Amino acid sequence: MKKILIYVFTALLALTGVSVFAGGDQSFSDNENRQLTVISDVAGADVLSGAFQRELTSYSSDQIPGRDLCMTTATVLKKLTGRKDIGGAYIGEDGFYFNKKLDKDISLRRYEKNLKKVESIAEKYGNKKVTVMLIPESGSVYSDMLPENAELFDDDSMYDAAEKILSSCRVINMKKVLKSRAEKEDGAYLFYRTDHHWTIDGAYEGYRAFMGKDCAYEKEKLCDDFLGTLYSKVLDRKAKRPVTDGGSFDEVSIPEIDSVTDGKVTVTADGREIEMFDRSALNEKDKYRVYFGGNHGITTIRTGNTGGKKLAVIKDSFANCFVPLLTGDYDEIIMADMRYTSGNIDMIAKDADEILFLYQLSGFAEDTNIAKLAM
Repeated sequence: MKKILIYVFTALLALTGVSVFAGGDQSFSDNENRQLTVISDVAGADVLSGAFQRELTSYSSDQIPGRDLCMTTATVLKKLTGRKDIGGAYIGEDGFYFNKKLDKDISLRRYEKNLKKVESIAEKYGNKKVTVMLIPESGSVYSDMLPENAELFDDDSMYDAAEKILSSCRVINMKKVLKSRAEKEDGAYLFYRTDHHWTIDGAYEGYRAFMGKDCAYEKEKLCDDFLGTLYSKVLDRKAKRPVTDGGSFDEVSIPEIDSVTDGKVTVTADGREIEMFDRSALNEKDKYRVYFGGNHGITTIRTGNTGGKKLAVIKDSFANCFVPLLTGDYDEIIMADMRYTSGNIDMIAKDADEILFLYQLSGFAEDTNIAKLAM
């Protein structure tokens, strides 16, 4: 049986390989939410360096006609052979997919360099409280849902390193926080089933850990058919149905907080006024973009509060779901995503009372943009 499946898969690859260069190039994949390699990206001067060959490999993969259909077919064949490790994701229990990230995928050297940069900032701003929250992979929190013998990188040692290096910061071990919450088994999922981000329930646990108190809010469900980044790695057609029918559809919800809904909050992103919750994203594949319409360089949130507190958040996309919960606690919140701005730490945080670094743990370890914060 396995040999037959291999022959079928090989024939499929051969047929699609012949037609790679026949049609027009697609520059963007809505399903994968990323730019695709096009042949014009490859400069002739790159041939001798080997870059051309690497780009050509990416081009051939990205421009396969019927790429999504090929991926879906490959998933069916792999599942028939019992595989639960597909496209860089593990297929777990209860409709959950988990990102497959191993020790070899993590640069501990860069991780420690980034931690030391944060520590130097905390030392410089000795009069400001600096907090670091690094969010684990969903598979680390829901390890009992992983396939048998599934491996993930050693995040415990990375949390230990953070606590050791960041002696001038308040370090919140979010793995411990989220695992403790997950063990309550009350039906609240802290991560999406098919996306790497945390849900509003996960972000709320982050709020409680950061603020040291509860936040009264209600959830407004916006949709119940979200398929995220991990689904895009697998393209398993069985996921496209409600969980009650054996699928993996996720709900996307936003918080209903008085300070958010009474019209006082204004949000400016890179000089342009935007909505905190961009409902147009519900018509797109990446429905997590409902939070602030995605990522921006500098986002300023003015809440209408009069307590005099100002927070600077150095972040990745995990903060987008978290920060709305803080709008009842600060007069102004500035979010800086270093992937999209060249601003340094003085430009971002000199007038802030507090500084928060909020990243996914693996994303922080891989980030090459934190160096932009150089003082």
